[in-house]
Amino acid sequence: MLIHKGIIRFWRTISVVIVIMSLCLIPSKDLNKIDFLKFNYEDLLVHLIMFIAFSSLLFYDFQRNGIFVKKPALITIWAMSLSLGLGIITEFLQYALVSLNRSASFADLLFDFLGASMGITYMRFIRR
Repeated sequence: MLIHKGIIRFWRTISVVIVIMSLCLIPSKDLNKIDFLKFNYEDLLVHLIMFIAFSSLLFYDFQRNGIFVKKPALITIWAMSLSLGLGIITEFLQYALVSLNRSASFADLLFDFLGASMGITYMRFIRR
């Protein structure tokens, strides 16, 4: 019952996590077939956008569900920590799952962090 309530309360954030994990775990041979963006550093832009979306929705879901209402700084700390955790997990899986023929990248992790920072900053700004 508790898990079911959590899924309902955080459905937006969970949906974005599913999209992020799906995009980060596409095998390289299939990733090259996607002609969505073809310019230098498009991968970094995708990481930035994914983590802006994730951290913004996580921040929103925390506020909307009354989590850490008495201490808004905790929302920022938790949202940033979970965003960084997700970034580390995706990079580790790209490294560990050899069959994907993908590689972990510090630059991707940096852009995950920048995206999370931008998303949280935006949400803190509009929620005032």
